[in-house]
Amino acid sequence: MALTKTPVFTFNHADQADKLELAADVTKANFDSRAKQLKDYIDDTLTVEVDAAIAKKANTEDIASTDNGKGASLVGLEDAGGNFTATDVEGAMAELFQSVSDGKTLVATAITDKGISTDGSDTFATMAGNIDSIVTDVPSTGTAAVTDVLAGKTFDSALAGDSATGTMTERGVVTFTPSNIEQAVSEGHYKTGSKVSAVTFDASKLLTGTTVAGTAGTMPAKTAATITPSTANQTIAAGQYLSGAQTILGDADLIAPNIVIGKDIYGVAGSAVKNPMITYKGVHFIPNTALYNQCGYLPDGSLKILSYFSNPRYNKNGLVTESAIDLTSVNTITLTASVHFPTDTHYNFQVSTVQHSDETVYNASVSNQNVLDVSSLSGNFYVKIIAYADTDYANSNCYIQITGIV
Repeated sequence: MALTKTPVFTFNHADQADKLELAADVTKANFDSRAKQLKDYIDDTLTVEVDAAIAKKANTEDIASTDNGKGASLVGLEDAGGNFTATDVEGAMAELFQSVSDGKTLVATAITDKGISTDGSDTFATMAGNIDSIVTDVPSTGTAAVTDVLAGKTFDSALAGDSATGTMTERGVVTFTPSNIEQAVSEGHYKTGSKVSAVTFDASKLLTGTTVAGTAGTMPAKTAATITPSTANQTIAAGQYLSGAQTILGDADLIAPNIVIGKDIYGVAGSAVKNPMITYKGVHFIPNTALYNQCGYLPDGSLKILSYFSNPRYNKNGLVTESAIDLTSVNTITLTASVHFPTDTHYNFQVSTVQHSDETVYNASVSNQNVLDVSSLSGNFYVKIIAYADTDYANSNCYIQITGIV
């Protein structure tokens, strides 16, 4: 390191004559100026430069030292590429060593994965030799075909070759709903969650011996049967399968002329009489259901009404026409009747708009008389004959017999 030259002094004694011809005070001032300039040079320039030279020599020795904290750690690093975190050569070298070590570990792991055991501490030469030992040309031994692998996925196999691409369709999650016909399941891959919907039903609605979706039916079967009507109801139980026809017998004789008037069989009202019957304007008489009704037709067709009184419930038996009769143009109704023992057997001859009632409900009425005046009436009325006894007689011969009415 070169030191800075001394400055040009204001007073240069070398330029003076051998004898100073200047005055003493001027000469002194000149020398004082020269001394001050020299002192300033030494203090401000020379001393600084000498100290720097000494420090530089000491720093050079530190850089050359191998002691901790010296050497490369004192050398700054210009990292224009921003590759290091450290700012000195020592730190950058440490980072570089660690990076190389990590890289060797990764390479060693990759080599080991290929079947050649390698450690990250092995030399590069060892690693290179291990890499050369890796067998890369291994023939594919797989048996998968392109249809066995999902579309878009690549694979190697002895059947399909290297880098083959699958063609299997991805179907996703699918729910199949059972039906009464077969449903083809398309080829492809079905994701987890795909299912066939459960088939649930009431087993009692399925015939015994039949199984649907693993559920056995419990409904019994009833074979063909013939049912003959009788006086009691006959029931075909619910909850069974009729595997044969259930025949309820009919009878061509089930017609009104074959059923006695006043009777009803399966909805067919009877119209038959064994002998000519007493009628008024073609209308038959039937029991008055509001009374006890010990009355009816005799074999000769006449009407007989019991009138004995052995129990209060047996009082007041009677008959009434089966339907109402238009009396608009009728003046009188004449009854032919006979009273049979005893003398206190009576009857009421009436017309009323009410069909079934006792003798207190009427529009016209006579007692123990055979002619009923209806001239004042207009419209439809029921004709009634009600018999009763005043005395307690337990004798079926106490009755009223009607032989005609006009």
